[in-house]
Amino acid sequence: MNNTDKAAADTLRALVLRGLLLVPWLLVSSLTVAADRQGNYAVWGLGSASCNQFVQGSDSPERTQRFQDFMMGYLTAVNGMTPDTGNVIGTMRLSEGLAWVREYCSEHRMDSFERSLSQLVLKRHTELTQQQAQGQTWGRAATAPAAPPQD
Repeated sequence: MNNTDKAAADTLRALVLRGLLLVPWLLVSSLTVAADRQGNYAVWGLGSASCNQFVQGSDSPERTQRFQDFMMGYLTAVNGMTPDTGNVIGTMRLSEGLAWVREYCSEHRMDSFERSLSQLVLKRHTELTQQQAQGQTWGRAATAPAAPPQD
């Protein structure tokens, strides 16, 4: 394979990878324009569970872990697809984010778990955008992104 073919293959690989990263974001995020004209979009996995199911399952460590895993994937997709974000929940710890979602779900039991995550993202994104406008960063060093703190 010559250099031109290798460069074309590398470019194609990069485009496919970006496409694969983009698909989950388009499917699960309420911040996307992929919704239909009525604002509906497909939600997969635990995102389609109700907030009531999440709250009722909170006493099971295994069930809570499954919801937390979904949340981490959701936040990773948002972080990867939202320009100039890095970490949409900023300095909030993952356990604090999950506690916020639990409180939201306790008050909005008919909402989907995905909706609770989109509300967390919207709240934090709004707060962090305001902080950024004041010269603060997204809970990370300006030059290197940081992983969200874990417990």
